[in-house]
Amino acid sequence: MSEAAAALAAAERVLAASWVEGTRGGSATAVARSSARPWSTRSGRSRCGPPGGPRRPRRWSRGSGNERRGLFLDEAQPGGARPDVLTWAALAPLALPDLPEAIGQRLVEEHLLNEREFLTPVAPPSVAACEPSYEPDGGRGPIRRYWRGPTWVNSAWLVWLGMRRLGYEEEGRRLAAGVVAAVAREGLREYYDPRTGEGLGANDFAWSALICELADPEPA
Repeated sequence: MSEAAAALAAAERVLAASWVEGTRGGSATAVARSSARPWSTRSGRSRCGPPGGPRRPRRWSRGSGNERRGLFLDEAQPGGARPDVLTWAALAPLALPDLPEAIGQRLVEEHLLNEREFLTPVAPPSVAACEPSYEPDGGRGPIRRYWRGPTWVNSAWLVWLGMRRLGYEEEGRRLAAGVVAAVAREGLREYYDPRTGEGLGANDFAWSALICELADPEPA
């Protein structure tokens, strides 16, 4: 069985087991298709940034973007503070169908495809690999920090949508293949080690069934 077929089988099994009573029509795969605590960083300076330095886009959205770094930043309210930590949320606007192409290209080329930041074997990690707070296994102590490094299928799916829309077909296939291989081997887990693909957290985690579209996408 291929990795894509194994990942699809895992998703079908979980979705069938969690089927909502009264739902009628369509396969589990079709349904899948339709479907805080403050940061404290470890000591040390971030090593993040695009090789060769940032490039200026032709235009940038107002308010939420950082044109110099080519990123979108979180903003904490009230107060408007912006934590200076590079997380996958900076890439989430790639999923927007009306994101200007020049901005999307910077997000992909300077950050998502940057091996120092988000281009891990199972990408994208929830925190950039260059950050001092990066914990790719989510931590092994009593407090789990599963959004400080591990890769989530839903995050991969969102950035993958943007990659396809912007024409990064081959790069998108490689990103999807890394996640698909992890699911095929480990099953539908809550999140995955971005270095090894080890399945972590809960078993049979429903939103990881988004792997269906990564494994068997509709034509672009």
